[in-house]
Amino acid sequence: MTSPLVKKRIAGDEDGGWIRKRTTRPAQSAPRSSPSNDNVENCRLAKANIPAKFKDGDRGLFEQSGETYQPICSGVQWIANVTDPDGGNPAHALDIWTLNGKQKRIEVPYELIDQPSELARYLIKQGMRIERVRDAARRIADYLSSHPREPVHIRTTRDGWQVLGNTEAYVLRNKAFCTSGQVCSVTRTSPIAVRQRAGTLAQWNAIVRLCVGNPLLIVALCAAFASALLHPFGRNAFGISFVGRSSTGKTTALRLALSLFDSPSNLANWVSTANGLEALAAQHSHMPLVLDEIGLASREVMSDAAYRLTNGSGKLRASRDGSLASVTHISSVSLTAGEESVVDRIEQGGRQAKLGQFARFTALNTDYP
Repeated sequence: MTSPLVKKRIAGDEDGGWIRKRTTRPAQSAPRSSPSNDNVENCRLAKANIPAKFKDGDRGLFEQSGETYQPICSGVQWIANVTDPDGGNPAHALDIWTLNGKQKRIEVPYELIDQPSELARYLIKQGMRIERVRDAARRIADYLSSHPREPVHIRTTRDGWQVLGNTEAYVLRNKAFCTSGQVCSVTRTSPIAVRQRAGTLAQWNAIVRLCVGNPLLIVALCAAFASALLHPFGRNAFGISFVGRSSTGKTTALRLALSLFDSPSNLANWVSTANGLEALAAQHSHMPLVLDEIGLASREVMSDAAYRLTNGSGKLRASRDGSLASVTHISSVSLTAGEESVVDRIEQGGRQAKLGQFARFTALNTDYP
């Protein structure tokens, strides 16, 4: 049984902060034998699930002290437990508020919970302010440890298809859509900005209705959706080049394709090195790689890109110790546009385009009636 809500006030708190204090009534039972390891573990888990005497939020972390709450540190909110796809490197995912008022998501490794001084140093580097109260870092550790084992978010570094635990899933933003039908929450560790999202399903339906009868827009949408289907169907990557004079809707088609996964304002162009283009393609694996203004590409980069973007893997490189560095994987439909095709751009420098380059990028003329 649980006790009723007990009202606890914070000095200056105007939102009527409260805390639920949960106590368990002792059960009548027979004399217990020596506790087994399982009993000890169950007891420990039960204690871990009892809410601690804390109140968190953007105004700070407070601990109950008598009839008031004592400030411990600046704003913090526990989000979830986080692990690698294989279950390793467990951590607490937190939202913190820095001294300049900025909210940011950080991870606190489990290993720091029993190291108060290291925990305090880590949090300060992340931007938190810790009050000069006795055992402040230990109290923060107690606050983190008081949370249950659920929920658990999987740590990912990119979007697209990947193995999470014992299943395969398509990751987009903070969700993983598993082949089993389950939808899991994930947390991002990559410094790359999370893809933007806007609009409603009704607004999207209105946009799609405008595509009816427009083959250019229909091809752009189909190619964008196909990017996520290459991997499960075991198909190779390929490219489509919209070719035509100015003001025929080429860039509009590219923005439409990009808007399925990100903001259309993030449209990239061909001003890039070969390695930079490979890195961009790896970030967009299993989603469309959209590049505008083919006329800005150097012929050397274009000739190389026709193979790199469609071969399924990037260039082989050695690490500093001489071993093979991790290879980037590329599986996407590349969409580009300009007044010339990929092959035309390659041949402008006097080179002869190869049959493989013809086969990998299909040119579609947009100068139709």
